[in-house]
Amino acid sequence: MAKTMTDAKSVEEKDIRNFLRNFYSNSYSSVKNEVDRLIGNEISMKREDNPYINVEVIARNLGLSIYISPEPVNKCGIFEGNIILLYQDDPEEEKRFFIAYNIAHFMLKKNHKRDMSRAARTIINQWDIVKDMPESEEIMKILLQGYENGSEIIDGVFEEEKADYFAASLLIPATQFKFWEGEADSVIADAFKVSVECVKKRRQEIKAERILISSWKVSTPVETSFGNVFGIGKIKIPKTSELNYDFQMFSFLDIREAEDSYISTCIHLRIDGYGYTAKEAELNMVENVYSFLENNFVLNSEDDAWDNILNLSKSSNWSNEMWDAYHTVQVELSRKGISMDAVEAVKKRLDILEKKVKNWEETLRYNKEKKEESSKIKKEIKNFYRETIVETYYITEEGALVA
Repeated sequence: MAKTMTDAKSVEEKDIRNFLRNFYSNSYSSVKNEVDRLIGNEISMKREDNPYINVEVIARNLGLSIYISPEPVNKCGIFEGNIILLYQDDPEEEKRFFIAYNIAHFMLKKNHKRDMSRAARTIINQWDIVKDMPESEEIMKILLQGYENGSEIIDGVFEEEKADYFAASLLIPATQFKFWEGEADSVIADAFKVSVECVKKRRQEIKAERILISSWKVSTPVETSFGNVFGIGKIKIPKTSELNYDFQMFSFLDIREAEDSYISTCIHLRIDGYGYTAKEAELNMVENVYSFLENNFVLNSEDDAWDNILNLSKSSNWSNEMWDAYHTVQVELSRKGISMDAVEAVKKRLDILEKKVKNWEETLRYNKEKKEESSKIKKEIKNFYRETIVETYYITEEGALVA
């Protein structure tokens, strides 16, 4: 197997990812999207001086169970029943990384092959031993050739490295790291509660991400009569007892109307949201979409409600302008090799969303006589509907496309 360098040359020379074709361009968007969704609400409430991410809470919210073992465990993935098994004597930062690593496999892969994970992890561990030897590249070729079904093993190595990359991104989000990168590695490790080795690797990853992002440039600004397009995305409204319909995904545009003034518009339904930031506008738009759909089906017959949605989705001068802008950004994403169709990841998020909605509705059913508590739970459900934003891609002020 000939050596294939990654697209991000900034990664350390002695990195196994150098043997994996386009590792960062094939991983960055999906990893960032999933990590942002897992920590979005937590990060928005955090101070710059408190960057700690509670991965144990995140794992439990995803339905993963964590158990402590008195005996050393084989760290090769989630066990049957979505169980994460930790060795009681491992350092705390190692436990945290292993939880994050298992969250990665849970979110990124529909079927996690434990045997393939073991084989791939063996190669990665062997590489760590030999990487500083002068003949390390030749040794790597031999390691890969020594396994049957070599292409599957290479895919396995890619997935293991992607899981490690996800874990590090979850523990040290780039949005928080930027406030700390000038500090010593030991200081950062203490603040994020990770190992110094994790910090060193994360520095290299973030450097590679920045190089990759700088290459994702749109040729010219994407303009509309309301302002320049700042981003695009999709939302999916899940079934609930109040809105028991299977809606298709709705597409939206983020538009910068002026400085500190954003519009997020759902093109299918012609519904806007407004905010001082794109995120605020998106959340306002989702709330308005849900409110419209709920009222539409409550106040009208089912046939009339669906006819209203059909009429809103018909073409007009306004919708043609919005769709032209949306498709322009889509083509730019394709030109840069960025996929908007992470089907399995979207399905996984929707499955989690529907389970949480059912749990909350069940709680509501038992607490309907307690108006204060019931009102609080309903508010939490509405807040959670904001997570129906399943895909977003933004254009930075410098013209770079980012997920």
